[in-house]
Amino acid sequence: MEIGQPGADMKQLVWVVILMSIVFGCAGCGPYKAGTQPSRVDMAELKSGHLSREKVIERLGKPRTVTRNSDGGTTERFEFYEGSDSTWKSTRIVVHALGDLVTLGAWEIVASPIEFFVRGGRLVGEAEFDQEGRLRSFVVLGRETMPAGKISEHQRGL
Repeated sequence: MEIGQPGADMKQLVWVVILMSIVFGCAGCGPYKAGTQPSRVDMAELKSGHLSREKVIERLGKPRTVTRNSDGGTTERFEFYEGSDSTWKSTRIVVHALGDLVTLGAWEIVASPIEFFVRGGRLVGEAEFDQEGRLRSFVVLGRETMPAGKISEHQRGL
């Protein structure tokens, strides 16, 4: 009976445990990221002008800037992501979970970048509300975050 190097089996076992911990520790990020992506924003509903300020904030989040108008209303600027349709989000969750299961977590190398790119573009929108907080108008100003002065210049074509 031949005996190997003392502790070699233990070193190998430790490396396997470390590797498996890393793999299983990362597993689940793809499904989690897919599930927590923002829902698709219904632009037609926003542009219809039939929403209250509270409903707009519920859909887009807290405004980045609020400016009081001379008529008592407000003009508010929002930054938000286009988001994903709920069916598409559910499909991605299932695909990522199955990919993690079949590849013992190695799918995360693919899943994380996918989720970064499919969250949709970042938009800047401006909403104008009357003094009662009813939406008068909503306009998408651009697809990226720009300082307020740059957005104004962009609108004027400068």
